Amino acid sequence: MRRVIIVLAALLTALPAWAEGKAPLLVLVTSPAPMTQAMAMILSREAVSRQTPVRMVLCGPGAELALNGYAGPSLQPSGLTAQQMLRRLIEAGARVEVCPIFLANTPGAAAALIEGVSPTTPADVGAFMDRPEVRFLNF
Repeated sequence: MRRVIIVLAALLTALPAWAEGKAPLLVLVTSPAPMTQAMAMILSREAVSRQTPVRMVLCGPGAELALNGYAGPSLQPSGLTAQQMLRRLIEAGARVEVCPIFLANTPGAAAALIEGVSPTTPADVGAFMDRPEVRFLNF
């Protein structure tokens, strides 16, 4: 009986460490559709609220969300644009990056990124993707 109590105590002590070590989520956003982009933001925000580390990479039409001049529609029921949702996601702690292909092929994009969004490299994202615990969402 004493061994059972010791094992249970050890498991309960390790529980917070297990919860902190949640598998990270890589969210790729390439869609031009505002509702699809918004759903990416909503699900990512939900993951962050559950202490799941979220890394988002925006590319192609999805990367336009990261530009200061973005003018997408307000979506119901929140009344927010996908970019406003993205900004809230960044404030909540998600890491958001733009793919280098978008930056290289969109004049002025690098200087027009909103606060909290940074460029990334294929090697950096590739190394992250190669980790066996990483989960993926693609929008």
